[in-house]
Amino acid sequence: MARTARAVTVIPSTINPLTRMAVTSVAKRRVAGYARVSTDSDEQFTSYEAQIDYYTQYIKRHAEWQFVKVYTDEGISGTNMKKRDGFNQMIQDALDGKIDLIVTKSVSRFARNTVDSLVTVRKLKEKGVDVYFEKENIYTLDSKGELLITIMSSLAQEESRSISENVTWGQRKRFSDGKVSLPYKQFLGYEKGPDVLDVHSWHEFIKAIMNAGYLSGDLILSGNAIFYTYALYLIAKHRFNASYNENMHLTSLWFFYASLISLYTGSFESTVENHLNTIKSLKTLDEYKEFILSRVNERLTNDYFDITLVGSEGLAVSGRGNNAWNAYVASLNIMNAKILFSKSNLLVSKLFEPGTDGNRKSLEKHHLFPKAYLKSQGYSDAKINQMANYAFIDWKDNMDILDDAPSVYYPIVCAGLSDEQIRVMEEENALPHGWENMAYEDFLIERRKLMAAKIKAAFEILKKAAT
Repeated sequence: MARTARAVTVIPSTINPLTRMAVTSVAKRRVAGYARVSTDSDEQFTSYEAQIDYYTQYIKRHAEWQFVKVYTDEGISGTNMKKRDGFNQMIQDALDGKIDLIVTKSVSRFARNTVDSLVTVRKLKEKGVDVYFEKENIYTLDSKGELLITIMSSLAQEESRSISENVTWGQRKRFSDGKVSLPYKQFLGYEKGPDVLDVHSWHEFIKAIMNAGYLSGDLILSGNAIFYTYALYLIAKHRFNASYNENMHLTSLWFFYASLISLYTGSFESTVENHLNTIKSLKTLDEYKEFILSRVNERLTNDYFDITLVGSEGLAVSGRGNNAWNAYVASLNIMNAKILFSKSNLLVSKLFEPGTDGNRKSLEKHHLFPKAYLKSQGYSDAKINQMANYAFIDWKDNMDILDDAPSVYYPIVCAGLSDEQIRVMEEENALPHGWENMAYEDFLIERRKLMAAKIKAAFEILKKAAT
């Protein structure tokens, strides 16, 4: 019998870094620009006209690009998208398949609202539309794009809020020229330090956040955590002359801690003021290190990990995730944990690289005790969707078996693995040995303990590096 020849898709090996298209591609990328000024002053009008002319010429200079138009908003604030007709029309055209790439000046020019920025970028990403922020040199379809967007948008939002509310101890950032200005004299009595910080500081800070295991903006629930941790990063760098490595490890530890305990949510202003007043009195880097370590150790005690974290303020809740769950995922990234059920060396951290998901996700967060099974046992959604019942899995074969009881499907997915391999896999994913035969309520209790222990282990790794 003659065999039917297989269809083979050739993936180009070379990608143009500017157009993000294969060098052999003949189709031009449809590119639009976006320009906005927030006042009607003559000075801003000149900037407005200059932006239109600049991006028109900028796009037309690239032979690989097809100029669509420059969308504009004049005399409109960036804090809210509702009245930005030009912006909204551009996004709609992009979602309708009329635009492949949007080019704009900076993150703050695009939007000064963290939620608006991320929601818009994610909608565009789903349609394969890229956004290029020229000053920050960010392409949103890059693997690090969304994390950087989270950071920049948070700071832009804080700048806009500080201006409108005249918060005297707020920090003013000058995104318009790609630089950051930190007014120390107005910042709780700090002496004036370096006035301008280049974009290099942003990238150093981003590496510290990623070193803490937070590889995606999806894991960061508080823009304030980004903003105030970045403030400490700058203080350590410019006032205490912390080296790159020292500052990275101290910043990673603080961000992990601040995110885990939700330090910068609710009424946190007095806490921030207390911290900054304390730091103001410090003289040396060693004193600053002691400040960081003492605050962290004071809160993240054994009782915190053994009692608080496994309770209703931590992992004993239902839903898509909270700061405790995100810290658990960050911990898996820190410790290079492999995906559950994986027969390869695929790491959890690979989930946060682009292109992981297909139309039917074989790599996803999944109920360990299946939803259908627990429904049949009379459990409510709140109990079914407990965070301790979730795990990232890699299972590409018969997904339907994952609707069966764990005692049924687990031996099947573990087929071919040795007892040692199974125990290692369970340990890396905070699963109690023999979990598949446990009563569901007992499983939740035991797994929360192991998840908390995993978070504690990651915390100890970060703390050791910072001391």
